[in-house]
Amino acid sequence: MTADLAAPAATSFVVACGDQKLEAKAPVTGDYKKYEHVDLGTIELDTKGKASLTVKAVKQRWRPLNVRSITLKPVK
Repeated sequence: MTADLAAPAATSFVVACGDQKLEAKAPVTGDYKKYEHVDLGTIELDTKGKASLTVKAVKQRWRPLNVRSITLKPVK
């Protein structure tokens, strides 16, 4: 899973899909409009079809960020 993120300060968040969760950190880009492409890690989806993907703050380490995209790619 990869994402395009922009954050003026260090921040952490959780990406969840089904029962899989992945904690990630956004790179400090210094500006809300300066995006970096980041590898967030791997999650395993057990079912085919529709699934909901959520992004939630880690309360203790949260600072605002912009998420332009999150991309899921099949692992072969």
